[in-house]
Amino acid sequence: MSFGEWTIDEVTRKVCVKGKARFKWVEGAGEGQWWDEQFLYMLDFDDEAKVTDYQVWADSGAAFLARKGQLNAKKDEFENTTRNA
Repeated sequence: MSFGEWTIDEVTRKVCVKGKARFKWVEGAGEGQWWDEQFLYMLDFDDEAKVTDYQVWADSGAAFLARKGQLNAKKDEFENTTRNA
């Protein structure tokens, strides 16, 4: 997991940071399926600099497909479609 660009908004007391990571499903039908993902963390702070809200914005579709054991087939389908386009 790594983090890159970040933004601080002093007026709204928010911090946003972009990250990326490779995830791997480790159990059930999708065991061993992996995907690369970019995501955003957003933290809200009160006037005492305490975190009041912690949000992660990401694409949950890959995790959903991996859990069901369908991610690799979708990745292959996408590769075949783009290769033949």
